[in-house]
Amino acid sequence: MKWYAKILIAIASIVILVLLLNVGLNFWIARKLPQIINEQNNSPYQITYKELKISLLDRNLHATEIIAVPKVSLNAVASKEGYYAKIRSVDINGFSIWNILSGNRITAKRLIINYPEAILFRGVPKKEKKKLLGNVAYFNKIIYVSDIVIKHGNFGITDIVKNEQVLKISNISFQMEGIFIDDKTLSQKIPFTYQDFKFGSDSLYYRMPFYSIRTKKVAATARTVVIEAPKLIPLYSRKTFVKMISVEKDLYTVASKNISLKNIDWGFKGDDFFFHTTSLLLNGLDANAYRGKMVQDDLKKKKLFSRMLREIKYDLKVDTLRIKNATIVYEEEKDAAHGAGKIAFNRFNLYAVNVQSGFKKKKVPDVNIHITSKFMGVSPFTADWSFNVLDKSDGFKIKGRLLHFPAEKLAPFTKPYSNTIVQGDLEEIYFDFSGNDLKSQGTFSINYDNLKVKVYRKNDRKKKNKLLSAIVNLFVKNDSKERIKSTKVSVDRVPEKSFFNLLWITAADGLKKILL
Repeated sequence: MKWYAKILIAIASIVILVLLLNVGLNFWIARKLPQIINEQNNSPYQITYKELKISLLDRNLHATEIIAVPKVSLNAVASKEGYYAKIRSVDINGFSIWNILSGNRITAKRLIINYPEAILFRGVPKKEKKKLLGNVAYFNKIIYVSDIVIKHGNFGITDIVKNEQVLKISNISFQMEGIFIDDKTLSQKIPFTYQDFKFGSDSLYYRMPFYSIRTKKVAATARTVVIEAPKLIPLYSRKTFVKMISVEKDLYTVASKNISLKNIDWGFKGDDFFFHTTSLLLNGLDANAYRGKMVQDDLKKKKLFSRMLREIKYDLKVDTLRIKNATIVYEEEKDAAHGAGKIAFNRFNLYAVNVQSGFKKKKVPDVNIHITSKFMGVSPFTADWSFNVLDKSDGFKIKGRLLHFPAEKLAPFTKPYSNTIVQGDLEEIYFDFSGNDLKSQGTFSINYDNLKVKVYRKNDRKKKNKLLSAIVNLFVKNDSKERIKSTKVSVDRVPEKSFFNLLWITAADGLKKILL
């Protein structure tokens, strides 16, 4: 036999051996994988699939029509609670042949999950940390990967006790790289580490006790978050909401063009959670707060903003907070027959620095806030406000001005609320107040012209009460003679009322002293 014939035979033998080995390994792995996935799967989930393809040369696995259900749901007396998932296909890239042959789990470089549909049927809420640790530990026993990719996913939560959808996230894209899990990470608050991640979705819905949150696109990385068209929508009408509450409580309706956070840093230092960002922007905010006065007052003491921040139970830090081109409306209703009085700040812009919690801090810079707006859509309003989170007296300073305001523009508030309309021109209003949790004092100044009050009849709110209007106007000094009048003001805080009530009664004290 010629030498080259021997070489050809040897090569052919090696090729045949490799092919046989490949077939044998494929057969062996095909038998081994079901054992890893189910027979040796100590997780609470039963996992099945329709088809499994293995390429040893590329070290890739491809599975189709994967279904995962809670094992308890397979019992005769089934429990619906738990996660249910259906996945069109899964690709596992760069798997370790040896770990499959010798071990009880799949080790690979990347896991790609295509078109997953997952839903959690939630019963009585349990400790979420225990659930998360358990799910991560079970997953880690079945498959260990460095990267996870989810494409075109949908996820939801349904409350089986109330029979209502709690959460829905549509068309999810997700990628997490550099995942590492071991016994040490499983003992930590976040049971794994990672190098980077990206998240995106087309929409989000979340139901809370009185509200639903809806968004359009959401995009997030480890350092940034952008949320398009977020909305906080009441689940009930104003009338129904008032019937549901026992004491006064605001009902909010909020929408924004987008919300963005930049340069995020978050995690745990020991057992303490922290969340830091250099920039938080609320763009195109449209916010309405409604209060129905038909129920009893809430007599609990209201915290000022410095105390609210001081008592946050984690390390929060926002270097710059901006509200851009917003509309802020407050409505207060004494009875449904006469409607709600309305105060509005249009083209509202807020710039704040050093917004942070007081959690385990000994020294922090002052929170400084600058506000510009069009009050009732017509007159320029500016304010500068500052306080220190760690000041336990809750001291604050606020000063501002309102220019060229036609008083009748207050009719949307005064007419429904007090059955009056004020006429005249408030040319200049200046205030400079300081205060704390107990009181407020300072200076109030005003330049006004031709001020008159119209009082309307109680039994016919469209007709003027001429006698009462005349009596009221006898006591009103209707002109400041083209000069600014100033007065010192000092009021005690009503502890059951908010900071904005304190600001108002301080200004009202100045108005009373100058006008009457």
